[in-house]
Amino acid sequence: KNNTQKLDAKIFPVPASNTLNLNWNLTMVSNVQIIISDDNRNVVFSTTISSKVGKNQYQVDVSKFEAGIYLVRIVSESANYNQKITIVRN
Repeated sequence: KNNTQKLDAKIFPVPASNTLNLNWNLTMVSNVQIIISDDNRNVVFSTTISSKVGKNQYQVDVSKFEAGIYLVRIVSESANYNQKITIVRN
């Protein structure tokens, strides 16, 4: 796990208010963990998905999240991707 590579991933829309879309590509079958934490590093969402080779996608309902900045992590067995996102409330 020391030679972790950057996962080919995309998270949108940013900023988000209702739904967050996560897309990622894998070169091998892997369990993928999605972890969202707030500014205080409290985990507000976490799940593990069995992912296939090629394109994968997952939607997170963020409508109940407080407005603010969150860190989204997508972690596979060989690579990971981190992105800060903003949740806005109208």
